[in-house]
Amino acid sequence: ILLMRRDLLITLIKNAYRHNFTDFGVDVLQREVGNYKMYGYEITRHALVIDSIQSYFEANMRLLDKHVRDEVFDPERPVYTKLRDDMPARYGFDAKICDSLIADGCMIEGEVKNSIIFRGVRIGKGAKVENCILMQSCQVDKNCSLGYIVADKNVHIKEGRTLMGYKSFPLVIGKGLTV
Repeated sequence: ILLMRRDLLITLIKNAYRHNFTDFGVDVLQREVGNYKMYGYEITRHALVIDSIQSYFEANMRLLDKHVRDEVFDPERPVYTKLRDDMPARYGFDAKICDSLIADGCMIEGEVKNSIIFRGVRIGKGAKVENCILMQSCQVDKNCSLGYIVADKNVHIKEGRTLMGYKSFPLVIGKGLTV
């Protein structure tokens, strides 16, 4: 975690751009270590570093492990967020859920395995969602098959679609798109 003044960050980024530097830690911070006061603190708890789509996907999948989740979301150090109370998630008669995190306001009628489902997501009958991250208000119509997908807010996957990424290269669908 880096803490610095906004104007200093902008200066460092502009300088990095001028010199075609691409790694903020190596190309920017290490070169400037003698010019600024820098302090380091050891983090003894679990930390999830997110600096790419791949690391975002991996960090989220690690949250499915209760031990990781308990360390990241320690009750002694609460995470505060904007509340939006919604009805509890609803599950259809044929729904099957395994090793997943499902937020409130969801309607799940298909199968969800090893996935993170944000609030307000709809998954239709016969749909199979595995190793996916579906953000707020996504809709997966019936008989779809999704694997290793990261879908931003308000994505609509139409009936019968099959979309597959790979563990080391998840398929990303941008905000508000219809597939």
